[in-house]
Formats: sequence, C-alpha cells, structure tokens
Amino acid sequence: MLKPRDFFLVALIILFFYFLFFLLLLSTLSNTIPVDPFYLLLLRVRFFIIIPNLATSTEKFYSHQCLTR
Repeated sequence: MLKPRDFFLVALIILFFYFLFFLLLLSTLSNTIPVDPFYLLLLRVRFFIIIPNLATSTEKFYSHQCLTR
C-alpha cells in the first residue's frame, strides 16, 4: 500500500523536473537572464544521475510489492 510519504516524494520529483524544464526553457528563450553554461551542464549531469537511481528504486519498490502479495 502506498504511504502518504511516497506521494510526497513523487510530487517533489515532478516539481523538480518542472523546475529543470523551466530553467532550460528560460536559458534557451532569452539571454536577458544570464545562466551559466556550467550550471546547466551540472543540472544535466545531475539529471542523468537521478534517472537511473529513480528507475532502480521503482524496480525495487515494485518487486517488493510483488513479493509481499
């Protein structure tokens, strides 16, 4: 059964990706807001680190759910 904490974590992750998309959109649309390219690179690296970790954690979660049933 899903706990309220799980919903909070999922909402936090979705908000983080919306924020990331918003930052990338701002950096591509207007040059009035100076965004350091190294900062964008750091965000992309962090993005690629988070995705596999998220995938493995969801696999563990679902395998645990299947085992408990």
